[in-house]
Amino acid sequence: MAGGWKKLTFVAFIFLLAIASGWMMVETAGKICFKQSRSFKGKCISNDECVKACDTDMWYDGFCSNGLCICTVIC
Repeated sequence: MAGGWKKLTFVAFIFLLAIASGWMMVETAGKICFKQSRSFKGKCISNDECVKACDTDMWYDGFCSNGLCICTVIC
């Protein structure tokens, strides 16, 4: 019977670990970080040009806002 409890405890631990890691992924899935592009020069009027500059800066995406190129990344 002692071996049965060990197996049950191990299975319960793995189950709880799987649930906890799932919760952590859900918490971080929607967070986006923003940063002004360092490589973009001039006034930002084209999102396409901004996206290219953000790619150069090693960020995921970008958009123009008030003449600035703002880069985004999921953090």
